[in-house]
Amino acid sequence: MTRSGTRRFANPAVVFAIFRIGIAMCFIGHGAFGIITKSAWLPYFALVGIGPDIAYAIMPIVGTLDIVAGLIGLIRPNRAVLVYMTIWATWTALLRPLTGESAWEAVERAGNYGVPLIMLLLVGFPRNLRGWIAGLRPADLRLTTHSVMAIRVIAAALFVGHGMLALSGATRSFANNLDAIGLSHLSEAAAIVDLLFAVAVLFARKASILLAAAGWKFATEALWVAAGFPLWEVIERGGSYVAPLLIIGLLAMSARRGSAMIPRGAITAAIVVAFFPQFAGAQAKGPESLVQQLRNGGLVLACRHTHTDRSRGDRQPVDFGDRSTQRNLSARGEQDARDLGEHMRRLRIDVTEVVSSPFARNTETAQFAFGRFVIDSLLYGSTRRAGTRELIARVPERGVRILFTHGYMLNDVVTARTGGRIPEEGGCMVLRPGAQADVTLLGVMEIGDWGRVSSR
Repeated sequence: MTRSGTRRFANPAVVFAIFRIGIAMCFIGHGAFGIITKSAWLPYFALVGIGPDIAYAIMPIVGTLDIVAGLIGLIRPNRAVLVYMTIWATWTALLRPLTGESAWEAVERAGNYGVPLIMLLLVGFPRNLRGWIAGLRPADLRLTTHSVMAIRVIAAALFVGHGMLALSGATRSFANNLDAIGLSHLSEAAAIVDLLFAVAVLFARKASILLAAAGWKFATEALWVAAGFPLWEVIERGGSYVAPLLIIGLLAMSARRGSAMIPRGAITAAIVVAFFPQFAGAQAKGPESLVQQLRNGGLVLACRHTHTDRSRGDRQPVDFGDRSTQRNLSARGEQDARDLGEHMRRLRIDVTEVVSSPFARNTETAQFAFGRFVIDSLLYGSTRRAGTRELIARVPERGVRILFTHGYMLNDVVTARTGGRIPEEGGCMVLRPGAQADVTLLGVMEIGDWGRVSSR
């Protein structure tokens, strides 16, 4: 970008528009999932004692509030809505580690809460109620000494979080999304690129580097659509795309060159302290070791159904006899289920019992994989925690018992007790049953792990 182009980019009206677009995308995208309902949210409601039925009824209300906030932020933002956005986005990000997911999930969502927070800091805090609800204008942006530093940290956090989720094995969504374009084997390399961009956004002053960071972020998040997820997944991450762009604008607006910089040695040390221990500890027990233990028998595989078509959610009330009221397996999910059964047969794992939740996506996963199953209603509905724990902890008479359930159930009755993480769709928690309805988590087999082990 030319020097004159940078000056035009840094026009307060342009920077103001970038802020508005970023916060609007985030809240409108998040709100859309509330309207259509999202089963992945159920563990977050369960954390505060809200069961699935009430949660599904509340989701559209939450979604509507988010969309309204997003539209206000886009059309005529004010300080009050920025406070709401900051608090709500921070809370929804913290819900993830609070329900057993990786702490990197909260870090990766820095764009959601960081962008409205930075905008709020730039417009300042008024002394009266009228100032909180008055519409904001580009002229209200007041650059502070540390504003560029703050947006740099926010941008770096979202890149670090995304990269570390992949490198630490806390989630395989990045690899699964890359798989949609045949590049799942490059997930670790792509995660390293994320970490390099984290360093770049902390130090770079060239617009071209920061534009590349924004482009990379958008490209990697656009893979959600390629993997069959709704476009709202991409829209919801609007804060992540605009953060590097805001660095360009705020840098050019800064009257004091370098006033927002932090000593490079301090930043580098902070990065190492933040993510190196996690990276070093990411070498969990490998899939080969887990497969050998499964061959020995006496274990339980608590699995999620395979990949689903997320363009539609469960329609309340769900009729278990009517697939049209449910979110169902995608074509990829059907093939994943067939492959799961084939890989386990090749690996000589003796599956003696197959138990499924009554949802069609679970029973079909069991049918495609093993051609047999029994239904147990204890495998859905978090109000059945005690009974579900007893089912999961029951020692199989021989071989391996496999249970097809849901992510929120694993979070509710297993993850909180074992300190583990919820696997991706099709992933399984390898559990050793114990006394008093207790279990020991031996490790997680994601859907792609079976094929990698069986092909060796």
